[in-house]
Amino acid sequence: MEFESLTNKWFVVNKDVALTETIDTVITRLDGYFRDKECVSYVTSGKRLPEDQLRIIKNYAKQFGVDKEFPEIVNSDVHYKISYGTEEIYAWQRAWSRLLNKGVVINPPIEAVCLFDYYKNGVNKKGQLIPPSSHFYGGAFDIGGKGGDDPTPSDELEIISGAMAQDSGLGIKSFLLERANNCLHVNCKRPLGLLLFLTFRAFQLLCRCAGGAAGFLYFL
Repeated sequence: MEFESLTNKWFVVNKDVALTETIDTVITRLDGYFRDKECVSYVTSGKRLPEDQLRIIKNYAKQFGVDKEFPEIVNSDVHYKISYGTEEIYAWQRAWSRLLNKGVVINPPIEAVCLFDYYKNGVNKKGQLIPPSSHFYGGAFDIGGKGGDDPTPSDELEIISGAMAQDSGLGIKSFLLERANNCLHVNCKRPLGLLLFLTFRAFQLLCRCAGGAAGFLYFL
């Protein structure tokens, strides 16, 4: 598939970014808003795999010295676990939790409990399950960060906010300024067709598990 956003002149997609239809549509439409402000900016991340997310966590752990406190992060993989008191945790879980504690906002490679204090919107998320990144579903992208000439995404924040105010159908669900990461994280709305498909597939799986008459519906 050829993605239209790869021809953007102002809102440029870095060459190593994995695109999806969902984010490609939004990024393409945003190019005009960046052109109007004469601001060249960069999409630095798109769809990721859990392994990609863990690699980013490891990089941040090294950058912030967390790998010295929790050296098990260095050789960890996504599913490997270690003993932690009376329970088992992922080998990356302590380092990831410390990053959150330090203000480095990043989702885990797979759903995991935050082990240390982490405040979001005034609520301490310690002991709570944190979901994996929306990047995994191809519905999010990052702007700025260290992939851009200017690592501070202040101009980008103003442009995205303005674009959302002008165009309710732009396809952006929400955004988050990740100060410690020097990037702007953008969540996109999923297309209606995709939502209907996922709902139908979930219904099929429920019918398959139910068996009997309900199972018959699976084949309809």
